[in-house]
Amino acid sequence: MSIIVANKKFYLHIYQNTTKIEYLNLSHNQFAESGGMVLGPAIAENSSIKELDLSWNSLRRRGATAIAQGVKVCME
Repeated sequence: MSIIVANKKFYLHIYQNTTKIEYLNLSHNQFAESGGMVLGPAIAENSSIKELDLSWNSLRRRGATAIAQGVKVCME
């Protein structure tokens, strides 16, 4: 398992198990497409988030779509 994959799983665990996060900066973590696909559903489950910085993570295609869907669900 690479360090990047381990980091993605770590952030996912923290994000899913902390329901009171309001501001979270995950910029510059090299999440790429696969990280976005992991984070998207976690974002959908956290209704308290007000600000999320995912800049400089190379989120593209399916990863970006998963993030967008997670944000949409979170805001409903």
